[in-house]
Amino acid sequence: MDVDLEIKQKGGNMNRYTNFILTVIAVAMIGILFKGQIIKAVKADMAPVNYEILVRMEDKVDYIIGAVESIRAEVLK
Repeated sequence: MDVDLEIKQKGGNMNRYTNFILTVIAVAMIGILFKGQIIKAVKADMAPVNYEILVRMEDKVDYIIGAVESIRAEVLK
């Protein structure tokens, strides 16, 4: 029993630290191994129709913001 206690006191924290570092290294190596296979690059393409819809929505948002600001001005008078 005294031997176990003495070992825990001498190297218990060092063992945990070493295991943690080795785990971090292992995870990093696995990440490097599967780089590009798990998460692949994706190209986004916006069709002209989608762009026109976004422009129309932006105009409507600007109109709504203007209306809200005018209502706020009337309320604060």
